Amino acid sequence: MHAWTYVRGGVNNSSETRSAAPDPQTWEQTFLNSVPALMRAIESMAEFLSQQAAGPQALYHAQLAAEEIGTNIIKYGYDDQLEHRITLRVECLADAFRLQLLDDGHPYDASQAPEPDLEQSLEDRQPGGLGIGLVRRLARRMHYERRDGLNALTVEVSRA
Repeated sequence: MHAWTYVRGGVNNSSETRSAAPDPQTWEQTFLNSVPALMRAIESMAEFLSQQAAGPQALYHAQLAAEEIGTNIIKYGYDDQLEHRITLRVECLADAFRLQLLDDGHPYDASQAPEPDLEQSLEDRQPGGLGIGLVRRLARRMHYERRDGLNALTVEVSRA
């Protein structure tokens, strides 16, 4: 198991930080809990993955996973309107990209979220749940852990 630490802004006054990763196979960015900041982080992640020879499908799956999970954190993770920091990490494995999102929101294990009942009529169905279900089907692995007051959701998408 990897020991991850939550990255804070440090000396930089910017709301978004990138860690200087000693390993060229890893990338990380910490950003504020807003959709525009999330989208900038995903754009930066996509540039990194393109440099790692990510094919179009792997790139799409990684972007989709980061967007769905990140959006859920921003929309549902907090009861207040304060600024919170979210960290998006990527590790390049031989046959997959491992994404990890860390946040200090409510404990929530998206890997255990129930699948929506698609047989129900739209009027009877509870809203939401489709995005996480889609990520679960696209991912080859999805793992949640709560540690040191942080949610850590890890998703692996195949390079193929």
